[in-house]
Amino acid sequence: MHVFLDTNVFFNNWFLTDVRFKLLFHYLNNEDHSLLLSELVVKEVNNKREQQAVELISELKNGLKKLNFLNQTKESFPSGIQELQPYNIRDLLGVGIYDITDIPYNNIDQTTVVDRALKSTKPFADGEKGYRDALI
Repeated sequence: MHVFLDTNVFFNNWFLTDVRFKLLFHYLNNEDHSLLLSELVVKEVNNKREQQAVELISELKNGLKKLNFLNQTKESFPSGIQELQPYNIRDLLGVGIYDITDIPYNNIDQTTVVDRALKSTKPFADGEKGYRDALI
């Protein structure tokens, strides 16, 4: 059996610590099943996590400036927070799951994707984006 996980499964659980991931890893490894992992899902998860981290760092910096203004102090931003730690969801999954089948998207025939978009075939719909979902 193969299991496929979409991008949204990883949101707000970037380090796979939720008990549901632990149960999934246990199941896949003990039942000799494989995780199908889209290269696009990996890129989306890594990108979304980085976007959120950069946004939060910016918010923290702005908050510190406002606090310094209110307190008339010159507290500096902690240097360790400014640097994002390396992160790759593929590497984290590889630690917990023995059998992962990577699915690249560079060999997908774009003619098929374009036909689906023009005909509004799922995952495309009228007025809806669906290109990434079609690749996944």
